[in-house]
This record gives sequence, C-alpha cells and structure tokens, in this order.
Amino acid sequence: MDEELEEILQEFLAESQEGLEQMANDMLELEKDPDDKEVLGRLFRTLHTIKGTCGFLEFPKLEALSHAGESLLNRMRDGEIRADEVITDALLALSDGIHEFLQEIADTGKEGDGDFPILRERLMALAEGRRELLPGGSEAAASGEQSAVAAPAQPAPSTAAPTAPSTPAPTPSSQPPQTTAATAPEEEEEAQDELAAAAPAPETEEPIRHSFCTFQLAEYMFGVEVERVQEVLHRADITFVPLAPTYVAGVISLRGKIVTAIDTRTLLDLPPTEDQDNAMHLVVNTNQGTLSLIIDRVGEVIEPDLNSFEDLPPNTPRTLCRYVSGVSKLEGQLMLVMETERLVSTF
Repeated sequence: MDEELEEILQEFLAESQEGLEQMANDMLELEKDPDDKEVLGRLFRTLHTIKGTCGFLEFPKLEALSHAGESLLNRMRDGEIRADEVITDALLALSDGIHEFLQEIADTGKEGDGDFPILRERLMALAEGRRELLPGGSEAAASGEQSAVAAPAQPAPSTAAPTAPSTPAPTPSSQPPQTTAATAPEEEEEAQDELAAAAPAPETEEPIRHSFCTFQLAEYMFGVEVERVQEVLHRADITFVPLAPTYVAGVISLRGKIVTAIDTRTLLDLPPTEDQDNAMHLVVNTNQGTLSLIIDRVGEVIEPDLNSFEDLPPNTPRTLCRYVSGVSKLEGQLMLVMETERLVSTF
C-alpha cells in the first residue's frame, strides 16, 4: 500500500471510530426520543460516510453492512419507521459489527473472514417492514391477524323465473308470433357467463417460506430458523461459571445482558475442536431467553424446498436426535434442523 493510500486508510479508521463513539451517544438519545430528527440525521450520516469510504478503499463487506443500516435509518429519518426495542437492538449490533471490521482492518489491513449475513438480513428486513423474519414473528401474527385475504364473494345467479312479456291477443289481420322457446334459457346461460367473467379471480395465498441460518459443527451442517437468530459474534469473552454443566462454557456479556454460552460440541457429544480461537457465537432467542451457541463457523441463509425435509435417518446418533427434528436434503449435503427450544429443556 502506497503512502498516500495508507494515510487515507488511517484517517478512515480514526474518523469511523469517532463516528461509532458518537453513534453510541446518539443511541442513548434515541431511546429517550425516538422522533429526534437531528439524532436520526447524525446516525444516518455516520453510516453514509463509512459506506462511501468503504467503496473507495474496497471493503465490500463493511460497505454492505453499513448500507443495510443506512437503509433502515433513511426510513427512520423520513418518519416512515419509528425506533423500538427491536430496532435499537439491531442498531447496537450493527455498531458492534462495524467495530469488529474496523479492528480487523486496523490489525491486518483486510476485512477478514467475518461477513455478518444474519445481521444484514435483519437490518434489511426492518428497513423493508418484513418483521416476519425477526424473532417473535410479525406484528400481524402477534395481534392475531390472518395473512390470507379472503376472495370477494361472488354474486349468486338469480333463481327467479323470467317474466314472459305480455303478448297482445291476435287479430284476424295479425301474423301469429314465432316460437322462441329456447330464447329464455340461452339468455340466462349467457347472463351467468357474463357474471362469472366479471367476478374477481380468487386470490392465491403466497407459499410459506422457511429461511434457515446454517452453521458447521465438525462434519455436520445444522440449520436454525432465521427468526430465532439474533446475531452472530466473531469474538466474545467467556466468563467461566463454577459448578456449571460441562456443556456450559460460561456466560458472555451482550451489551450489558448476561447470556449463557453453550459448548455445542460437548452438548452433542462431538469431538472438541482444535481451532478454539476461531470459534464463533450464534446468538439465538428461545421462549425461555437468549442463548449463545458456540459453533465452528456460520454459513449462508438458505430457503430449502419444503419437499426436501424428511425425518431423521434411523442411524442418527441418539444425542443428535434430542435436539434435531429432521433433515433437509441439499445438493451433496444434509442440513440437520436444530430445535432451539429443545436446547432450553436441557437446563
């Protein structure tokens, strides 16, 4: 890297770090007043600046993450979306993610292997109002609303017999009327055809989609429903808990919240990894609280064909059967569907 570009990089790191510090203060102000246009404007400009410079310095992952947050804040700034607890958590996770990228760039000059696909999807879902992809389900589901729209009722064809027109009595000089016995049924059939053509077509319900966040443990690929995933951490300081079960690695502090960290390999009777330093944390939400699953690495967000799901094979290890509900046959690999609620039942 030449001297001029190195100077630009150092300025970018310093200004971005200052922006994150200001972002932390602005988030506190936003919690007090979610409609503060000045605060929303500063948050938007911070991400816009980071995103723009990333394009110049060729940091595409950080650029994509900043763009997702910028999209959400743009709609908040325009008054289309109002900050709530879910959005605040997502923006705090965004700040943490950007900080990790900046630290990696400062240490190595590169973005590293981190990508934050779940966080990006979470931010874009919030920006687009797709809350069905977030933990807890959509607002419509929470209020008991149905997603399917009933088709308008079609008017029933009239069953009343047609009234025959009055015919004057024939006179010797008048011609007898022609027979039209088939006219009335034909007219009724045509009228019914016109009604059927004019009636709106019944609306078809959108197919149900199930998105999964995939991750790797040893030789197995697992999947957790996206709506259960809160975020992915590439680093986390674990505090050991005395007398805890062997599968509890300890606890981590997630923005002041204590979260239990599960040694997922130990829980599933898998051999320990030799690469502890690069282990990642998949933070998931359950009905009983939040857990951090220690995994080898996170994969992609996928939407398997519903026809690809099957029951577990008979030779599946018993320990896996306790926490896995089925499999999805993908190209060249099986995805084991992990049930997060079963993890909670372990405690």
